[in-house]
Amino acid sequence: MKRAVLVGFSDESAVCMLDKGNSQIKGVIRFCSITKNDPGVVIDGVIDGLKPKEQHSLNICEFGDVSNGCENLGKVFNNSNYKVSSDATGRATLRTVDDNLKVSDLIGRSMKISSVNKTIGYGI
Repeated sequence: MKRAVLVGFSDESAVCMLDKGNSQIKGVIRFCSITKNDPGVVIDGVIDGLKPKEQHSLNICEFGDVSNGCENLGKVFNNSNYKVSSDATGRATLRTVDDNLKVSDLIGRSMKISSVNKTIGYGI
């Protein structure tokens, strides 16, 4: 069983557990709406098990079908492209605001993390 604690500052929150693909990569990304009816989401999280001191891209994908790895994830949703850099231990942290997203737009989607155009982990 997996557990995640969501502490938000509005009525809408979502979480993505990155734990598929490369088994060393694990993480939790949280999404909390800024206001109830308008676009704007705070995105924060931690990802462990990355190659140390390397830059990565984190994307929201169109689909949440991870049954065939990344083959069924579709295109990048809403031009989401968040850059994260891992530290000397392989940990990356993310805290940003995406003014174009709504939490309700994330239902049924997935996320993937890539390093130099190679997907190395994904989750829903």
